[in-house]
Amino acid sequence: MEIVSGGNSRPANWALVWLFAISVFVSAFLLFQVQPVIGKYILPWFGGTPAVWTTCMLVFQLLLLGGYFYAHLLTRLFLPSRQALIHILFIIIATLALPITPSDNLQPQADSEPVFSIILLLVKTIGLPYLLLSATGPLLQGWFSRCVPGKTPYRLYALSNTGSLLALISYPFVVEPNFGRQAQTHDWSMLMVSFSVLCVGCAAVVWFKNRNIAAQVEIEGNDVNVSSDGKVGVFRRFCWLAFPAIASMELLAVTSKITQDIAAVPFLWVLPLSIYLLTFIICFDSPRWYIHTAYVLLLIGATLMTVWVRLDDYRFGITSQVAIYSILLFACAMLCHGQLYHFRPDAKHLTGYYLMISAGGALGGFLVAVVAPLIFSSYLELNLGLLGCILLTILADIHGKIARKRRLTWGVIISITGLLVIFFAKPIGMNNRVLLYSCRNFFGVLTLWQADIDKPGSEKHILQHGTTYHGIQFVDKAKRSQPTAYYGKSSGVGLAFDAVKKINSCRVGVVGLGVGTVATYARYSDDFTFYEINPAVKEAAEDTRWFSFLADCKSRYKVLIGDARLVMAQQEPQAYDLLVIDAFSSDSVPVHLLTVEAMAVYLDHIAENGIVAFHLSNNHLKLPDLVLKLASYYDLKSYWIEDDGDENLGTLTSNWVLLARNNAMVATEEIQKRNKAGREENTEIWTDDHVNLFEILK
Repeated sequence: MEIVSGGNSRPANWALVWLFAISVFVSAFLLFQVQPVIGKYILPWFGGTPAVWTTCMLVFQLLLLGGYFYAHLLTRLFLPSRQALIHILFIIIATLALPITPSDNLQPQADSEPVFSIILLLVKTIGLPYLLLSATGPLLQGWFSRCVPGKTPYRLYALSNTGSLLALISYPFVVEPNFGRQAQTHDWSMLMVSFSVLCVGCAAVVWFKNRNIAAQVEIEGNDVNVSSDGKVGVFRRFCWLAFPAIASMELLAVTSKITQDIAAVPFLWVLPLSIYLLTFIICFDSPRWYIHTAYVLLLIGATLMTVWVRLDDYRFGITSQVAIYSILLFACAMLCHGQLYHFRPDAKHLTGYYLMISAGGALGGFLVAVVAPLIFSSYLELNLGLLGCILLTILADIHGKIARKRRLTWGVIISITGLLVIFFAKPIGMNNRVLLYSCRNFFGVLTLWQADIDKPGSEKHILQHGTTYHGIQFVDKAKRSQPTAYYGKSSGVGLAFDAVKKINSCRVGVVGLGVGTVATYARYSDDFTFYEINPAVKEAAEDTRWFSFLADCKSRYKVLIGDARLVMAQQEPQAYDLLVIDAFSSDSVPVHLLTVEAMAVYLDHIAENGIVAFHLSNNHLKLPDLVLKLASYYDLKSYWIEDDGDENLGTLTSNWVLLARNNAMVATEEIQKRNKAGREENTEIWTDDHVNLFEILK
């Protein structure tokens, strides 16, 4: 079968177009479907923090870079027939490595380094299949340009991004609601086998066309559809690296921002990544979709809206904030990818071009996931990414000598001014507090403040995680020992301690250390165990310059570092009289601590008459409904206690739900009087396989 342009070969050409198009589409679909699949699978193993997804994205980008590098070397070092044979061999090896379901022995130890553990796990489970899928896009486009002369391979790149986008959109709405985690990994593995057959078909075509293509390369000394000069300048190569790096930075920065404010769940991973891919599709499908002036103006408008959100975030609901940050990402990515398409090369440099794009994406991911936590004590990468986008756009416009675009420079300067406001407005506005300390690690940013400095006798030290209080203690020695924040004596946990004080020697477990405020309820005969995932929180709570709750604790206590669910699963039953679950007031909710499987772990560790006290104060999610549903599932007694707090006592509005197997301990007169539970709940119960975030959004 001879495939050339024109004449009677047109049906054969169209058959090849469809073969390559379907193969590229399926490879991209699998490439991006596996990301939320494997991310959700391992999320409960690493504490359910937003950094889990950020680290996963870094690994995906590095594997993508490896795949593109493999494709580039393959096309540069070997004739097409050898390329086909080598790729078929690796496809067979990757298929033999299936399925991708992570083994239980890959679960991390409680005190292990999470970033390294995630990288090792992903490389072992999806490393080779992902690398081969990554290589397929640029490799098949290179083969396509040889086998189907006269057809641009860049339309295939847009098609591949369409497949990627469909994979992402289908996950939260089709795959996640209907399939469990193991079914997802198994079905993906089966689709990978089907793709392998398609890819082998493409390689077979290249093999049979080898003589014609080899002769063409030897005689012409160049690839098909390559211009005579085909030179690529240094600035153009710089753009291939810099623009995707900036777009990748903004992608991860926006993802971190919106997942910190709600929860680390697949839908909120998928939304920004879908926007990012959509910009690739728009820019690479046709140059007519990219209107430079419009997207510069959109970026300026989105930047100013972001300034407003940062200055007055309480004015905006979570939906509005997500929308504004999404528009910001869209505008930034459109400018970056539009310029990237503008500086595209001819087909001769196709694999090198994609290699540089992948390297830029990996560089951006590395800067956000690894470098930023080491050198910044707060989340500055979103701001830096925007600044980089603006400066690169100006540089590209000047280099291109496009006078009309230069007129937008003043508008860009205005947006830079807006960025400066983002950097400095927040600290200036906090005129009644002083920043004492700030640090950042895998689990987020911790900030320590001295507040109410203009109110003698009411000065407080506050530990803040993101925008959420982790604990409050009065500076005044006369008030230092009183429980504050969500743990006042009239709160749900205060009533729970009243209920268990009839036990002479009480065993108490606390998931979430905070600043150790719960320790104020300890008696000399009691025994307290705190579970804390973030080592930086433990360091702050034990630093007596700021907090003394632990230092003044009357009972024996210990702090166990690691994800509470994992640590407890590895312990013998502790027979706690009171187990306090306090991990949900932060901006990002660890959903794996609110599932049926998590509740089973808690019940294994409480005494027969023990109480499980859930602290469920949250700005964005209606968590009490969910816990009451868990109570019904396990046939537990439930008591929902709300408390308005008292500013003079340093206490805040709080929501607690107390659960017990029976009423023997928990049904005190005060708890029964203030109980709000009892109504029928329509909330869908959560499991490790299924979480419905939309149902409990406020």
